[in-house]
Formats: sequence, C-alpha cells, structure tokens
Amino acid sequence: MSPRTPSLPLSPPHTKAGLTLVELLIALFLAIFLIGALFSFYLGQRALYRTNEAIARIQENARFAIELLARELREAGSTPCGARLPIANILDGAVSWWARFATPILGYEGSVTSGFPQPFGTAAAARYQAATSSATPDALILLSATAISDPPLYIIEHNPVAAQFKVSTTNHEIRDGDILLACDSESGALFQVSNASSANVTIVHNTGASVSPGNCTKGLGCARDAFSCGANKNEPCDARAPISGCFVQCTATGNPKNFKATSNTLSYLSRYNASAWYIGCNGRFPCASDPRGRSLYRLRLINRNGTAATTAEEVAEGVTDLQLRYRTATRPELRPADQLAPDEPITAVEISLLLVSPDPTLTPPLQREWTTLIALRNQLP
Repeated sequence: MSPRTPSLPLSPPHTKAGLTLVELLIALFLAIFLIGALFSFYLGQRALYRTNEAIARIQENARFAIELLARELREAGSTPCGARLPIANILDGAVSWWARFATPILGYEGSVTSGFPQPFGTAAAARYQAATSSATPDALILLSATAISDPPLYIIEHNPVAAQFKVSTTNHEIRDGDILLACDSESGALFQVSNASSANVTIVHNTGASVSPGNCTKGLGCARDAFSCGANKNEPCDARAPISGCFVQCTATGNPKNFKATSNTLSYLSRYNASAWYIGCNGRFPCASDPRGRSLYRLRLINRNGTAATTAEEVAEGVTDLQLRYRTATRPELRPADQLAPDEPITAVEISLLLVSPDPTLTPPLQREWTTLIALRNQLP
C-alpha cells in the first residue's frame, strides 16, 4: 500500500471590504453640504443677475426719458425765425391748450388739479394722482415750431387773397389738416393747412370746414394793440387772448400779411409741435398702490384725418415720479412752477425722475433717482 500524499493546507478565505454606516453618513452629509453650497451659489448669482438687469433697465429707461424730454425742452419756444416773435393765432374756435404759444413752457405742480389737458384717473394713460397733492407728480406743457425738412422749407411766394403759399420743394410731407407756423423776422402765424399735395409746391391756408378746427381768417397779420386790426389797422381786434402781444381779427380777410421772401428777409414754414408730459397709469399694475403701475407719458398733438387731435404715448415704463424746478432770467435759484410769475422767461429746468424696476420678482421693487439740469438757450432774453 502506497503512502498517502499529504494534502496542501487550504488558503484562508478572502475578507470582503465595505463601508460602515458611519462612513455612509459622512459621505451623505458631505454630498448634501456640497449640493447646498452649489444651490446657494446659484441662487445668489441669479439674484445678482436680476438686480443688475433691473439696474440696467432702469438706467436705459432713465436715459431715454431724459434725452427725449430734454430735447423738447431745448426746442420749446423756438421757430426757424427766432424766439419771442409775435404770433398771430388764426385757428378757429376756442384756443386749445396746444395753441398757447405765448407760454411755450408751462409747468404744473401736483397740487394743481385743473387746467392740465390730461385728467386724473386710474385707467390706462390717465394722469396719476397720489393720496396727497404734495405727493402727486408734476407735469409740463411744451410748445415749439421746428423745421419740416433739411434744408428748411422756404416760402417762395405768398398770395394772401388766395391764401396760398408757394414753397421751395415738393418734398414737404405736408398733409391737409397739419398745424403749421409761418414766420419771418418780424412775426409769425399759427394756422391749419386746408389743402396740400406732394405733387406741387402750393400750400393753402383758406377758411372753411374742410379741416378742423380750421382757420377763422385768411389774414396772417399781427396787430400790436386791440384796436389796430383790419386792412387799415383801425378796427377792433378779436377778444381772444393775444400771443406775445399779437392781436388778430377773425373776418374774411383779417389782418393782411405777406410772407413772401425778399432780398432782405427769408420766410419759412415750420411744423408745430405740442406735448404735455406727465406720470400716468399704465394699466399693468394698480397705479395707486404699486409704483410699477406708473409710467412717463407724453400727450402729443397729431393730425387725425384732417382734424387736430391728441394721443397719449407711453414714453418710459417704471417712472413713478416727476419733479420739476425752474430757473428764470431774473432769479437764478431753482423754484417750483407755482412760484413763477406768468411772464418770467425760463432759462433752465431741473428734471428729477424716480424710477422703479418693473420686474415683479424683486420685492420690494428696486428704485433709482435721476436728476439733471437742462439749459434753454431759446428762452434767454
């Protein structure tokens, strides 16, 4: 019997490695901490982005609003023939707010509840009224006459009896019903075009009912006192308030005036501009309780199919307050509108706008105030 071969010793079994419960809890805690830190960083960056975006939007709205308002302020009272001319207003009917060229800059304090062309209310485009008059934003009316084209539109011939101008080009873009200003170095006349065509150079300023309000006379002349009207300048003038000391007579021929260009003077036709600036309700939020429901508005004179009308335009959203102060030629300090005399020439206007972000996720809304001073060269004496 052969000897038994000794068996080799068995190797010890392999032990399997693993995580203990404590290690799992530590790893889970670190993962939660890391995820929380990343989420917190994300929320912070998103809030920062929204804040920066809101600031950028406020700045954009403020720059646009101030630039547009400043441009119209600088043009207020101007004509191609110079400022402070006597102006004959021959528009028919009652004198509208936009036709009072004697006061090309007219400010309204929030405490003034009447006289401004846009009434208070809560509907879209209505003027916003705060709970107290002192907290109600200011408002402003601006009037000017600017060049229709470049170069300006010259009057080559004028037939006062036929009420017809001949101008320098057919590229005038004048339509029936447009409100224009004719002027030379001596005076001007505010009238409504009764007939115009791009096919010729004739602009008509006749009386009649073809446009509204129409013209009360063909005469574009200016009388310097209330008893110097008519062809012989010895008749009583109309009772309507004069513009810059210019009286008119609303008869068929009125006060004759020939605006034909001569070798010594040029005569122009210019487009008449009228706007009323105010803080209004935009209809997107309740304007009485939420500042995001207010915007800067401009009520502008337009030609609606031959009728002089107005339309309200939203200029910049989020403008919740407008405050205005004025400097005059006689007093250098800035004063509110209710402290100015009616005949004080305004030389500068300080504009202060309070803007809020329209972003509904920012609570409370982000606010910024912008203030600038606009010098008015056209109003210097």
